Amino acid sequence: MRIRDILRVKGDRVITISPDHSVHQAMQAMMRHQIGALVVEAEVIVGIITERDILGFATRTPDAVDRVAVADVMTRDVIV
Repeated sequence: MRIRDILRVKGDRVITISPDHSVHQAMQAMMRHQIGALVVEAEVIVGIITERDILGFATRTPDAVDRVAVADVMTRDVIV
């Protein structure tokens, strides 16, 4: 699935996050909105961060979720 398809279906309900936000902030946003992924944008879509991305990162470095940016964990190779 392409991000374009997600945006078409979800419309204005798509929740986004800045690549500069922390992984912890991404986790909080996902919990607050009860979703499993956030589109990462900085003027344009630059990636997506998913529960799986976060789980893999947090398993390896659990103490870093407050210090590491979304940009360092997100999936960049997305098809817009």
